[in-house]
Amino acid sequence: MAKPYKKHNSFSAVGGSDLASVKLSVKKKIQNLAQGFGLINQTAYSDILEKAIVELERASNQNDFQSDIFNSFDLFELDRLPKDLWARYLIYRYKYVVFPKTRQLDAFPPCVQIEPTSICNLRCKFCYQVDDKLSNKANGHMGQMTLDLFKSVVDQLEGNVDAVTLASRGEPTLAKSFPDMMNYLKGKFVGLKINTNATRLKEPIIESILDAEPAVLVFSMDSANEAEYESMRVNAKFTHVVENIKRVVDIKQTNFTNSRTILRVSGVNYEGNDLGYSSLENCFGGSLDQIALVEMVPWIDPYNSELSGVQEPCSDLWRRMFIWWDGSVGVCDVDYLQSIKIGNVRNTGKTVSQLWLSEEYTNLRASHIAAERAGVCASCQVC
Repeated sequence: MAKPYKKHNSFSAVGGSDLASVKLSVKKKIQNLAQGFGLINQTAYSDILEKAIVELERASNQNDFQSDIFNSFDLFELDRLPKDLWARYLIYRYKYVVFPKTRQLDAFPPCVQIEPTSICNLRCKFCYQVDDKLSNKANGHMGQMTLDLFKSVVDQLEGNVDAVTLASRGEPTLAKSFPDMMNYLKGKFVGLKINTNATRLKEPIIESILDAEPAVLVFSMDSANEAEYESMRVNAKFTHVVENIKRVVDIKQTNFTNSRTILRVSGVNYEGNDLGYSSLENCFGGSLDQIALVEMVPWIDPYNSELSGVQEPCSDLWRRMFIWWDGSVGVCDVDYLQSIKIGNVRNTGKTVSQLWLSEEYTNLRASHIAAERAGVCASCQVC
């Protein structure tokens, strides 16, 4: 049986600028936290909020801030959030982490991943973009989300979901409407995250991202060694990407001095590379807020592979929904050719909430609970 890959515990190394002081700052801020909210008994999620506060307070009293719900990244985000937004953030994180364990469902998923485009300019060794069945335009999977569809999705999520990530199969900044998308997102979600391979970060793109003030801007970079990086991120140029990331840092420090956006380099711990946390940190001279390495899941063709033997239900079925460029709903991006059909927010008349609670999703969750993974799920080792 393949070793199960736990999405929630996928980091092999994490770190950030002055983590110790962030922990101390958060610890001070959460004193008398429940009383400070005032509205704890007036929210529909008062029970969740209370449990989240209790856990945060418990963890803050430990020297290493160990928690089953909150991690060091959460502390950075909380420390930069205005206090009046903490309740929304704590509720979102609790649902994101706990609901997959308890098999709870809300009217909306805890997190929605929106795909501005499925097109990517790289062919990374560990990514499904190397599969021509996906990346060959003739096969119909390549495209860009229209701004109208994007706004329609965001309108449904605002006030119902607090975690939105722009990423999936493609590079978000390649979307023609990307700056307008960023402008439309501004101020709507406390857990907004943007993932980019950092190859297309010209000043107008950077300005649009920083003006929207996402909680986190993630640069995908796996090695501080030029040859090693370029062997993994095929078609990318190491010096160009480093320059782009440093440009973001400079613009943020110059034009967005009060921004709460966390700048994070996140790399795949690819077999045989010698990257290490320290090498990436040295590459940027300590100018980034965070550096993270995630364990690599070797890319395999999930449609023509042996059964993985993994029987544990996939956490994404309770944690996250993927909405792809054409409005179709994906259950995860391991199924990048979308063999599992849930529906479409564009042309079926169904809302995000209706699709999340649909018969198709319900039946898929039931098969996982019964340890009856089938099709692409049966060959997948992710849970």
